[in-house]
Amino acid sequence: MFGKKRYVLLIPILFLFACSHMKNNPTVQNTTTDIQMTDQKSEEVSYQVLSGKNEFKSQDFNEKFHPQWKRQFSSNYPDFIPQVLTNDGELMGEVPNEGLFLLDLKNDREELFYDIKDTPDVSNLWVRAVNEDYVFLEEYSLKKEQSSYRVMNRNTKEVSTITIVEGTPQIHEVQTQFLNTHQLILNYFTKKVDQAFIYQTAIYDTLTGELNIIENQNTTSPVFFKGKLYYILIDNKNHKTSIIEYDLNTMEKRTVLNNPSANNYMTQLITTDDFLYVVLGVVHHGGTIYKVNEEKKTLDWVYGFNSLGQVRVNHQYVTWSTAPENQQRTKTKIHLIDLVSGIDYDYEDSLLFLSDNGIAWVSFVKDMNQIPKGDTFKQGNSEIHYMLW
Repeated sequence: MFGKKRYVLLIPILFLFACSHMKNNPTVQNTTTDIQMTDQKSEEVSYQVLSGKNEFKSQDFNEKFHPQWKRQFSSNYPDFIPQVLTNDGELMGEVPNEGLFLLDLKNDREELFYDIKDTPDVSNLWVRAVNEDYVFLEEYSLKKEQSSYRVMNRNTKEVSTITIVEGTPQIHEVQTQFLNTHQLILNYFTKKVDQAFIYQTAIYDTLTGELNIIENQNTTSPVFFKGKLYYILIDNKNHKTSIIEYDLNTMEKRTVLNNPSANNYMTQLITTDDFLYVVLGVVHHGGTIYKVNEEKKTLDWVYGFNSLGQVRVNHQYVTWSTAPENQQRTKTKIHLIDLVSGIDYDYEDSLLFLSDNGIAWVSFVKDMNQIPKGDTFKQGNSEIHYMLW
């Protein structure tokens, strides 16, 4: 029923424990439904957390990755900020105050494919997920504190509104992935209760326009793994987190794992083709990646890391950013590891983008320390390299 995931951008949700995104005439009137489901069992399911240390092999990035195409940034849209790499080799992102833009990395083509010049209240614009047929995007208005989530048909350019959320804070995040050609799983901010930001998990169907709520309690990091949906359930009151398994056919839930540590929260789920992983740590500060071993009821140490919050995952690759590591580097440091091969790549350039079919990276063409802040994605300062897997 559900196919291979496409163009996934996974970012740890920013949540606060209790102690402390109408234009283009959208054409589909969408409905929201609370799915009736069997509650997960309440028994405590605990795992032994195994200690360890980082033992990944170090390898120079340029030994493994060789660009098949090189592309200059656009001179027509010099303010382009890349966000997502598609499977057909297009780098999509925002041109502030103008819209969403793409660069075809294999062909000499560029396009402003979503125009917001007539929508002055839009402060930020994001491509949240994309497959062959649809672009899922968010328009955010700081003035209105409002997120408008929309889906655009890539063939007809028809735009439909999924939902509009009032009261969205400026700092918020969205996690999405396509389950198949027409269904999208999304996790997004819905409300604030006391001091806690509440994110809910839902499935949107582009054919029917229905938004079905899978979990209206506070959740994060939904992933599709071996035919089932997994996500982290957050208990703000008791400062607990749990991994929940949701059967998309029977709508039954099962608690896979309760928070195994009083000091480390489960902040993100990661999957490869064969294994489910969980990150224990502090949101936006990093932590440790553990492999979930259901048979032995253990969490097996894989890799510990620090992070500024940008964690992207695609199959076996994980990339994140940290602050500059020394005075010789003025730009954000980007990291890349291979979970399957156990390799930590030594990478010195700018942002990395992952798709099912390839990898793109922003390569400096001059000394990074000579590039003014905010000018990385401009001709003469860097170029885009692209390689198929």
